Amino acid sequence: MLSTGTALAVIGLALAVDGLRHRGWARPLVALGQSTLTAYLAHLALGRIWVWPWLRDERPPLVTQMVVVGLVFVGFALATALWRQRFRRGPAEALLRWVAG
Repeated sequence: MLSTGTALAVIGLALAVDGLRHRGWARPLVALGQSTLTAYLAHLALGRIWVWPWLRDERPPLVTQMVVVGLVFVGFALATALWRQRFRRGPAEALLRWVAG
């Protein structure tokens, strides 16, 4: 039941952000949504290099974990927004488009 409620909350939040997408603060979220493959691959690399060894030693408190997740999310949103100002697609999306021909 909790996962259903969480999923509905995320969908509701996404719809609310979609309605406000033309406002300046939503641009990083739109850019992140347009570069999801790049963000997904970057989060896997970040997790393998930094997070998994960090969790192996001793699991930090939940608050610390949530702060790290929030910082990573904000960092990815800002990085993709900056990237999209200069390039049409994210790096992984451009590579996939090139390979697909």
